[in-house]
Amino acid sequence: MKKYLPLGLSLAALLLSGCVIRSLHPFYTEKDLAYDPALAAQWVEDDGAVWEFTGDAAAKSYKLTHTDKEGRKAEFAARLFQLDRQRYLDLLLTQLDDKSNQINSVATLHLLPAHTVVKVEGIGRELRWRWGKEAWLRDLVKEKPQAIAHLLIGNQDDPTVVLTAPTAELQAFLKQHANAEEAFMEVVTLKPRAR
Repeated sequence: MKKYLPLGLSLAALLLSGCVIRSLHPFYTEKDLAYDPALAAQWVEDDGAVWEFTGDAAAKSYKLTHTDKEGRKAEFAARLFQLDRQRYLDLLLTQLDDKSNQINSVATLHLLPAHTVVKVEGIGRELRWRWGKEAWLRDLVKEKPQAIAHLLIGNQDDPTVVLTAPTAELQAFLKQHANAEEAFMEVVTLKPRAR
């Protein structure tokens, strides 16, 4: 699974290796949804990976197709939402390109769809965001298990944290930690693809 490594850690590696914050429930409700036509574009990482957002303004939703630098694709349902004045993206894997046989067929049976959260820092001449950081969350729930409902899965020394809290609690948690630098990874900057 570590064959997906553009951007230092590509999208697939982030999702499969346990680096990002994951939840069984969405981070948004319908009333929180936002739509920004500027997001509906192709955005490129320095390594050539492409993030293509196709928007549906009426539904306030996006289809995200991520193509890594090796040409492998994955599709996501992407929802832009706002809590207070902070915008976020909720991403949910909907289709993984398994034609490349990079993932073991039995391993695919163990992939659990989960919502991930990205803190949006800006949409304009660049798309800037920060992934929620699972290492921070793991440390938090080890110190304060009641901080938010969760499960610890896998290796006891380095477990994967999966949030099980309902959406209202997830949102309260995001608001509480929105300005905590340590809760999010470094800023990822994408450039619009030249047409």
